[in-house]
Amino acid sequence: MFLQSGDGAGGPAVVGLARGQSGGGNELRFAVDGLDLSYLPAIVTALSGIEAAYPVLGSP
Repeated sequence: MFLQSGDGAGGPAVVGLARGQSGGGNELRFAVDGLDLSYLPAIVTALSGIEAAYPVLGSP
C-alpha cells in the first residue's frame, strides 16, 4: 500500500506499508518526505526492478 501526497512545500511525500504472508505478522512501514522530484525516475526504475525480481506468486 502506498499513499502519495504533497508535503506542503511543493514536494511529494510517500507513506507505505508492505506485509508478508497473511497472519505472519511481518510488516514494513515507511515514510519518505522532502523528495526531490528529479530523483523520481530513478526511484521508479529501482522499484520496477524489485517488482520484476520478486513477483507475486499465487493470489492474496
